[in-house]
Amino acid sequence: MLRSLVLAGALGLAARAFAVPFDADKDGTVDLAEARAAGGAVFDKLDVDRDGALDAKELKGRVAKKAWTSIDPDNDMTVSKDEYLAYVESQFKQADADNEGALDNKELRAKGGRELTKLLK
Repeated sequence: MLRSLVLAGALGLAARAFAVPFDADKDGTVDLAEARAAGGAVFDKLDVDRDGALDAKELKGRVAKKAWTSIDPDNDMTVSKDEYLAYVESQFKQADADNEGALDNKELRAKGGRELTKLLK
């Protein structure tokens, strides 16, 4: 009995270790709609002054300096919600190595997926 409980607990921990973050429908993958939803929620949380734009300080290191021109195409030194979500989408597409429209745990752990994950946490 104790052995069964230990095994069940270990399996539960293993399942959580392989859980895919931002997977709202719990199908084991993250699709673009889920990534955009998570990105929108993060944007709203980061926009503490509620001015509808994020500056470098509000982004808190989520975007590397070399990527700033990609996330801020109008070069106004702030990122609107539309710009943020467009960048989330571009990072999603880079992370989607097999082009199936959904990211699994392996793709999220790869370089492109890690960059996307930084935007969604």
